[in-house]
Amino acid sequence: SPSSSSSSLSPETVISIVTSVSTQEKKEFLLQTCPFLKPNQIIVRSANSGVYDAQLTEALQSIQQQQQPQQQQQEEEEEAEEGKRHEGFDVIMDAIGGYTFKPNYNHLSRGGRLVTFGSSDFTPMRDTVNWPKLIWKYLR
Repeated sequence: SPSSSSSSLSPETVISIVTSVSTQEKKEFLLQTCPFLKPNQIIVRSANSGVYDAQLTEALQSIQQQQQPQQQQQEEEEEAEEGKRHEGFDVIMDAIGGYTFKPNYNHLSRGGRLVTFGSSDFTPMRDTVNWPKLIWKYLR
């Protein structure tokens, strides 16, 4: 298996990725345009940071439960060899910032990435780049 450090991510080392959106319609859009994301990887976030924190925990547990037991055992062995504990997300894509920063940061694995993109104050009001898709291409 390829050698990896906690400071480098690649498709082979990304175990868990999640993004959040403000509406069910945006979730449906991401499911249609970003085939690498599964429904449990897209959170329709609550405006309450405490509830959002619980949503992140639930999403992480769901993703971990979906992993094949054999794959999970192999990853745990590799992580033990590297001294890496996988207790959070490898990548969190966040399009809002503000109140989501702390819950997002607290749910990152060691060496995980918090990617903040867009902003209602700075995002153009026209069709633009599909940021989650672009971020995934960058990670590849």
